[in-house]
Amino acid sequence: MMNNFEFKVRPLRTIFSLTLEDVILTTLFYFMFYLYCHHFFNGLLMFILTLIYVVRAFTIRHEKSHLKIKKKNRTLFFLDNIFVVFHTFYQEPTSQKQRKHLKHHQSHNHSKTDKSDNFVEDPHSILEQKNIFKTLLSNLFYEELMFYLDLKHYQGLSPDRKKALPFVVSGLILSIYFFGLTRFIELFVFYRLSMSIVWFVFSYVLHAPYVYENSQKWFEGWPGIFFQQSEWIFGKSNATVVFFHKLHHERPSDFFEFAPHK
Repeated sequence: MMNNFEFKVRPLRTIFSLTLEDVILTTLFYFMFYLYCHHFFNGLLMFILTLIYVVRAFTIRHEKSHLKIKKKNRTLFFLDNIFVVFHTFYQEPTSQKQRKHLKHHQSHNHSKTDKSDNFVEDPHSILEQKNIFKTLLSNLFYEELMFYLDLKHYQGLSPDRKKALPFVVSGLILSIYFFGLTRFIELFVFYRLSMSIVWFVFSYVLHAPYVYENSQKWFEGWPGIFFQQSEWIFGKSNATVVFFHKLHHERPSDFFEFAPHK
């Protein structure tokens, strides 16, 4: 319980509702970038909008990774590979990131200070190294690092990358055609910087032993309205994932919302 609010487990959202939100959000982002290309606002505002989009899309796709999909869904696969920001030919497919995230929950050791040697069991562990400089580089060059490690692990392209490659190549060609090479490079920079910030916060900061063990104590006295308002950025119930990350690891299948205490 927190002041006049309490945790309440809510039912998981459906794949349909999460995918629909992702589609709308990505479409809106591309529309914003189209306006930027036509000088409706400056680069600083576009970067801020990109960061907001990345945070929200990241949390949507995070929640989707915790949903149990019993059978393959071609429509879902199509939408997940079309409604993304195309920025490199070797960008990692959403489905592969989600599988790596589930491995993270199964094997992550928060007490270990240097997790860079645990790629097979926890592929995202390399984003949390003891050396902060290496950690920052790992987050900034996430795509290149994962591409290299995947090539090494699979002895070539992973199955997910092979399936997504036609979408990626087509998306890159269309992006360069419609936006022009200069604007596409700007898109790459905005998106890359935004993703590196998000990876650093979600993978390194939230899992740093001191933060991981104490964040719930730090935030439990805050008014519930703060967390409710933060859901405008992180998405419904994802504020608890951010501010109470240890709880998320203890109960990864549950998503919480803040309800007024009666």
